[in-house]
Amino acid sequence: MAQDPFLRSTEPGNDLAAVTPHDTDNLAQGCARGLIITVAGTVALVTPQDNVVTLPSAMAVGVIHSIRFKRINNTGTTATGLIAVF
Repeated sequence: MAQDPFLRSTEPGNDLAAVTPHDTDNLAQGCARGLIITVAGTVALVTPQDNVVTLPSAMAVGVIHSIRFKRINNTGTTATGLIAVF
């Protein structure tokens, strides 16, 4: 039986990928476990449960934010240089 990926919340990420925001295409690698923002702005992300949440532009730049998401929407996202942590 495969381990539920949500149970690994304390493990560090093991891969990174640049994210291009898109309003319908989910991340090819599945749900990310963290987000790095390199240029400040808002981020409209979609959670694994399909909730759309807009993170404020005051989110810290250059750190790993522990949040799970399966997509970053283009609509509502002004931040750039987005990196998903898997």
